Amino acid sequence: MTMHIPKFRVCRIDETGGFDSLPEGVTKIYGTYLYDSMSSTNCCEATPSYCLYSVGYDVAMTFDGELSEEVQDQLHNNYFMASDDQYYHCNVIDAMSEEDNKEFEIDMSHYDFDDPEILDHLLEAALDSERSNPTWC
Repeated sequence: MTMHIPKFRVCRIDETGGFDSLPEGVTKIYGTYLYDSMSSTNCCEATPSYCLYSVGYDVAMTFDGELSEEVQDQLHNNYFMASDDQYYHCNVIDAMSEEDNKEFEIDMSHYDFDDPEILDHLLEAALDSERSNPTWC
């Protein structure tokens, strides 16, 4: 089996429409996802898809600064629960702007690409890194 070297990217998708209402001062809620742009799959159709691994959420606000503690609690309790991993057509993700779809750098120099489980380890390391240092804050 030929092993590919992953090329991770992180994207954000506007998921505002999935919520009935938004807290005061919040205009959009984005789901943020990590994916390997070198790996796609076909989900019962001809168009290939990326598997997007849920990282969390990002919000757009009507003002600069901090949200109140009450609004932060509301966001955490009602919106920021990790969503499920998703499959999106590659052409939709590839067409996203650089603002919403960015390269994700991870040091792969100390990984042994002869190890058949290396891709799982790399994915977990990338997810941990993005969750602790989000691209969008």
